[in-house]
Amino acid sequence: MSLIKSILVPYDFSDGAAAALRYAASLADALDADIQLLHVWEPGPYVDPTQVLAVGGRASELQAQYTKAAEDRLKKAIAEHAESISARVKPHVVAGYPSSTIVERAEHGNFDLVIMGTRGLTGLKHLLLGSVAERVVQRCSKPVLTLHAPK
Repeated sequence: MSLIKSILVPYDFSDGAAAALRYAASLADALDADIQLLHVWEPGPYVDPTQVLAVGGRASELQAQYTKAAEDRLKKAIAEHAESISARVKPHVVAGYPSSTIVERAEHGNFDLVIMGTRGLTGLKHLLLGSVAERVVQRCSKPVLTLHAPK
């Protein structure tokens, strides 16, 4: 009996995220596990996304359009990278700050494992941009497996 039945894969449409999805798909196939593919879009740093009036409509309409577009992109990624188990991969899109949203989802979403890609930033880029994967590893009580983006 497998201890891993549910895998969370944060997905930012990068090469590292695609590698993580492929790895998660092969692992899920072997373990008969389910995958949730999570895309977190980050609102502006000073404005609550529910308080914005978008040009030509309300912020909620803009959020709904962005969420739908991101869900469509996730479905395409599933078809490209996890076609053998696509029935067990569920896309999910939320607004939030990536590292904290991923940790919260992992902690409260009944996941057994988080698999995510890294970009391998070093030096000044790492200092300025930080690392979502690094913050998730530091803060998440669930096991986190990270994969480097393919070269």
